[in-house]
Amino acid sequence: MKNESATNRILTIKYSLRDIAVLAFFRCFSFLSVSSRTRAKHFDINEREWESYTKKHPNDKYIEQQNAMKDLYYGRRYRADYNSCELIALYNALVALKDTSLINNSFPSLIQAFEKKGITCGGAFGTSPYEIIHFLKSAGYKVTCVRYRKYNKVFQNIGDMYDTFILVTYNNALTVKDMIHTMCITKEDGQYHIHNDYEGNKTYSSLSDAVSGYKNGKSRMIMLICVSKDC
Repeated sequence: MKNESATNRILTIKYSLRDIAVLAFFRCFSFLSVSSRTRAKHFDINEREWESYTKKHPNDKYIEQQNAMKDLYYGRRYRADYNSCELIALYNALVALKDTSLINNSFPSLIQAFEKKGITCGGAFGTSPYEIIHFLKSAGYKVTCVRYRKYNKVFQNIGDMYDTFILVTYNNALTVKDMIHTMCITKEDGQYHIHNDYEGNKTYSSLSDAVSGYKNGKSRMIMLICVSKDC
């Protein structure tokens, strides 16, 4: 048991150091924005393509099909099917919070805002989670950020305390080379629903199961952004 406990402590330290490095990267490289001329060009294109996307998915309350966004632009030379998971998670959170008027009920408006501030390395690495936190706090929401090393200490109560969640997670717990995915988790009828998870939008009975269930448990959370209307 002592050896097992020591191994767990070593793994926790290893994971924490990796998380610190990944999050520091987002902090340091989210200043490389897109030019105003390119933002305006992208907005015009994205407005048309967003209308086309919504017509093809008329029954979707949330954005569930990132792969279908190959004709929307996000970043200096990237398409939204590649790098927009953080913005999709934020959009879905706003839908759950019934506050899409904040972005004129338009996903392209959200893209335009983050192309100006918040995009990471011109879009090569998506969007900084810290800029998502800043966006929500600026809109007046109560926001708490829980990191992996502290999650197990608070998860019992946190599902009841907040209205919706944004999960930042590794696709593969063993290596960062498989990149990161960000998803919104909503609460409906006592169930927790993950959106845009590439796994059929799974439903779980608890927040803990939702956080750990992605990729059939082979992923690992980096950060859970907890959002509530109550300030």
